[in-house]
This record gives sequence, C-alpha cells and structure tokens, in this order.
Amino acid sequence: NVDITNVAADNTNIAWVDTDAAVNYGNVTVTGGTLAQEDSDDFYAAHVDGEGNIVSYFKTLQAAVDAANGKTIVLVQDYTEDVTISQEEGKNIIIDGKDFNFSGTIYIDGNSRFEGEETLTIQNFNFTTEEDSHDFISANTTDGETRYAHNVTVKDCEFTAPEENTAVVGMRFRQAYNINVEDCKFENMFL
Repeated sequence: NVDITNVAADNTNIAWVDTDAAVNYGNVTVTGGTLAQEDSDDFYAAHVDGEGNIVSYFKTLQAAVDAANGKTIVLVQDYTEDVTISQEEGKNIIIDGKDFNFSGTIYIDGNSRFEGEETLTIQNFNFTTEEDSHDFISANTTDGETRYAHNVTVKDCEFTAPEENTAVVGMRFRQAYNINVEDCKFENMFL
C-alpha cells in the first residue's frame, strides 16, 4: 500500500485524492497492474469533458460544484443533498441530472451581482420529494450578500410532489434576473 495523502492534486501524478472526491488519474499508462478504486456506489456526481467522458468522480454534488472550474457536472445516480451554487464572475456552470431523481434543494447565490454575465444551466433533473413542504430550486433571498441570481436556465426537468400540494414549489426566485425555463413539467405543485 502506498500513502498518497499529501500528493498534490495535479496532472503530473499517477493518482490523487481530493477531499470528497474520488481518485483522479493523470496521463499515465500502467501495464500489467491492477486498478484499485472505491466502489462506484460511493459517488454521486462527476465532471465530464467536452465529449462527455468522465474525468473525475465526487462523493457529493456540492464537492463537484465547488470544483467545477468550467467542467460540466453530471449526476451518476439518484441523489439527495442540499447544494449551494455560488455565481462567481466568469464561472459558467452546467449541471446535468442525466434523468436521475434528485430530492434535495439547489440554492442559487447570486453574490449580489446585479450585472453578472456568467451562466448557470440546470438540465435533465427529475426533482421529486415525499415532503409536504419543499423548494427544489431556490434563490429566494433579499440578503444583501446572496441576492440577484442571474442568467439561469432550467430545462428538460420534471418536478413532482407526492400529491396536489401548495407547499411544494418547483422554483422560487426573488430579486433575480434573466431566468429561463424551457420544456419542464410540473406535477402537483406551484412554479
């Protein structure tokens, strides 16, 4: 066994482990060896490259969002977690649910940037809950530090509450701008 606890996370190492992330691999060829990695059931999100190939796995969606740095984030199985996406200058984010069920809340922090140009796309999620009161996507704040969610597109998503219920909300935006909803389905709830 080799301890790689203090190995820097970059492309020059054979493998490294980030907090809340899976093992990442650089440009290395191994002949005659055995690849050992954690069980894939331990990971809920991944980054993909421009061709859709997974380049790294994450144990939480929040960890994948925090490390996005221009990569598309995908869910790799059904998941429940509350996630906060901070809209930072120049950081465009795409999160693809890949039609998996998601029963947490995605909070959007606009960083009180009234003229931000960065974009956030949330697509292909099956938002579902068994709760009587729940918000799936929320930017519902007047807080001077987190308001003004902006340039958000939600597309090809389904939002489902257990039964007709006015306390479950698909999307709740306040003090936000350029919010686009495309080809989404809402069942038993308010927008």
